[in-house]
Amino acid sequence: MKSIAGLSMTAISLTQPCPQLVSYEEYVPLAESSELDLELHFGRVVTRQWAGIRHVERRHRIQDLMEGALGPAWEVLAGMPFRALPQYEGRNADVGVVSVERWKEALKLDYLARSPEIVIDSHGYHGIRRNCLRGHRLRPPRHRRCLPPG
Repeated sequence: MKSIAGLSMTAISLTQPCPQLVSYEEYVPLAESSELDLELHFGRVVTRQWAGIRHVERRHRIQDLMEGALGPAWEVLAGMPFRALPQYEGRNADVGVVSVERWKEALKLDYLARSPEIVIDSHGYHGIRRNCLRGHRLRPPRHRRCLPPG
């Protein structure tokens, strides 16, 4: 059994809902103190696969290509954080694209409200493991192939 910030993780059945949704305000201290790469999806804390050197290089290549193709009216950022749902979301796009106007608004708010206009996930579908942290064990969905942690 693993523990992150005092929350124990034990086995869950994916047909059963999490006992309690995690708000963005509860998620932030958990994510900042965790050794894992965490995101908040619809009120559920999930772990993301660590980015290796090839992944980081791929993100920057995509960023460079998008910047050249889109021009100065768009902000392209590798690792763009955003909150699709203000209270129960906290995600990072591997590469995100937003208009310059939205980016300036995000800098004032200290977060990007709603999803970017373009979200590129270079990890692919297998990069995310959905995990519920409120008293349940880590277990990936059956249709995803995930390697054990470690």
